[in-house]
Amino acid sequence: MDTIIIKEGESVVQTIKLEKDRFLIGSDQECDIFLDNLLVSASHAELLKTDNGWMFNDLGSDDGSFLDGVKVEEHYLENADEIQIGNFVLIYDCGFLAEDETETKIVFDSENQNPASSVNVPKIIGRQNDGKSVEYLIHKSTVVIGRALGADIVIEDITISRMHAKILFQNGKYYVKDLDSRNGLYVNKKQVSVSEIKNGDIITFGTYAVKFVI
Repeated sequence: MDTIIIKEGESVVQTIKLEKDRFLIGSDQECDIFLDNLLVSASHAELLKTDNGWMFNDLGSDDGSFLDGVKVEEHYLENADEIQIGNFVLIYDCGFLAEDETETKIVFDSENQNPASSVNVPKIIGRQNDGKSVEYLIHKSTVVIGRALGADIVIEDITISRMHAKILFQNGKYYVKDLDSRNGLYVNKKQVSVSEIKNGDIITFGTYAVKFVI
């Protein structure tokens, strides 16, 4: 089911399943998607289901709608697109995020994580720009990696797509799956679309490499 995830700052405030053909977005409480902010017009924008997918349409709002920092009036949504309206960010999910985004974040920087809590918990270990290692714990069956705020593991690297890949746990095994990323997914230097991963495998998202540890 296609979904709109709405964030204000770092917090998810709404998750809307796109179960009908039109959604009105605005600060009027009668809107299908109600955004309470002075920068949001009463009838700010709409989402329309078309034969070519979901279209976002700004309805001549006073303060505009923005995609990647650029004002947008009409746009066919692609997975992980982020539309900013006022203080809100609307993230389009066409099914790749899988898990409920309202759950508590399952990824933690190693500097802020109690070492005792990471025992026997799968993780990926990478390096920050300053050379220090950073680890991300994997606490649920599906974890999405990317640059977008809607990802479970957010890695700010220009070679990583907004929703680059996901790690899944199925039938007692771990897998990594590419989410149609721009720069590809690699396991032990071999490009893959989906692959089982085991302890010690090197996973590369674009050019950013991490080690998978169980």
